[in-house]
Amino acid sequence: MSLHPLLPLQALYALCGFAYNAYSYYRIFRGRAALTSTQPAVGMGIMAAYALALLTGIYGPLWAYRCLMALALIVLGYGGVLKHLRPRCSTSLSYQSISAWRLAISINLYGLLVNLLSFIL
Repeated sequence: MSLHPLLPLQALYALCGFAYNAYSYYRIFRGRAALTSTQPAVGMGIMAAYALALLTGIYGPLWAYRCLMALALIVLGYGGVLKHLRPRCSTSLSYQSISAWRLAISINLYGLLVNLLSFIL
């Protein structure tokens, strides 16, 4: 299997992560609580940077793409999943609702899976 079928799946992750943070930003703009304690603008910036890194999967050498995906696995795996699943951390309380927490974890687990696939393909 070539790398190219994987890139749309990774782009979907970037889009979902960006949309989650954009909706959180919209909620703040409307005077409501954010979905999480993470600053939505920071989350959108991270997702935009991730999306730009995907361009190396099309235009760059494979080693550069894999290095960037390894970095994404570390940053997004820890910050997007592990940090929010640790029982002592109680970060689920920093979410607007349990649904917002589950959605954020789901989006980031999906991202981890597609990023792991970048090393298999």
